[in-house]
Amino acid sequence: MESISENHSKHLLLCHLIFVCKYRKKLLLKVGNDMKTEIESISNRYGWQMIEQEIDKDHIHILIRYSPKWSVLEIVR
Repeated sequence: MESISENHSKHLLLCHLIFVCKYRKKLLLKVGNDMKTEIESISNRYGWQMIEQEIDKDHIHILIRYSPKWSVLEIVR
């Protein structure tokens, strides 16, 4: 994976996020595909690049590539 060159910076920022259902309930079997499309639309809206996304029955793994203007806290919110 190559770094991105912008006006005054060169960066390669990746964030691996894991979202877990409360009490590890098996809720994502029913709504997993809807969650995938919603996460993709949010990442497109904010200009993040979705590298990989996997949904299990009780948690979601997301690998996002983002620019330095974003903090991890802002991405999670």
